[in-house]
Amino acid sequence: MIRFSRWMVLLLATIVALGACGGVNVSNNEKIQTILDIPESTWVVFSGKRVYFGHQSVGFNIVAGIEDLAADYPFLRLNLKETADAGAIEGPVFAHSRVGSNQNPRSKNQAFRELLSNGMGATLDLAAYKYCYVDIDDKTDIDAVFAAYRETVAAIHTAWPQLTLVHITVPLREAPVTWKTKIKLLLGKTNLWEFADNVARNRFNQRLLAEYGGREPVFDLARVESTFPDGRRHTFEVGGERFAALVPEYSDDGGHLNPVGRRHVAEQFLIFLATVAE
Repeated sequence: MIRFSRWMVLLLATIVALGACGGVNVSNNEKIQTILDIPESTWVVFSGKRVYFGHQSVGFNIVAGIEDLAADYPFLRLNLKETADAGAIEGPVFAHSRVGSNQNPRSKNQAFRELLSNGMGATLDLAAYKYCYVDIDDKTDIDAVFAAYRETVAAIHTAWPQLTLVHITVPLREAPVTWKTKIKLLLGKTNLWEFADNVARNRFNQRLLAEYGGREPVFDLARVESTFPDGRRHTFEVGGERFAALVPEYSDDGGHLNPVGRRHVAEQFLIFLATVAE
């Protein structure tokens, strides 16, 4: 017969308890709007705008979700077009394209400014670009990256004051939890590699929201990615502080959006943009 000490019993019981929640917390519900909650008049206004969205791979996931929604809701009347050429925009459009290079957020700042300088800035009503989750990790100098972003935003406002710039928080990844993670959590460790990159992304997003939230339009992509369709939030705790993580059901690889995730995010993105446009 195997004998367990009191400490071992406590350890096993705690690991089992942590296993039940996966080291991640699901919090209370919040109201989630749908396409049908928005008046059709709002979509009429939005469909008449010239919009541009700069991105990389997660952005293509979101655009695929927009295509899904456009097929299901013809009244959206979206003219989706992959282009970075102002000359290709002759009327209302939802244009999109790649900007910059992954793991180099400054290249995205530069590419977006160059795109606006090449005619888009004087043509568009709304414009947005986003960083990817690979642009921010635990080794990122968040102060420097945010300072460069803020400088880019200031330059855009000065050059094109009539353009509505939409800020977007950095997308997240899942928070992987193994049995080793559970033991480290039990022991009170806070520098977990499993969570470190997502903590950095949350920190950057906190800076962005503090700087622009309430003053300029900010689409909180990270919050949407960490919110279940029923409004529950998906978070993890480090050092007594809670951080958001990607809902596992929204991805097949821990970062990119699957058909469920892309539709969820695209719907909230469209609703946000339409509300801003109106």
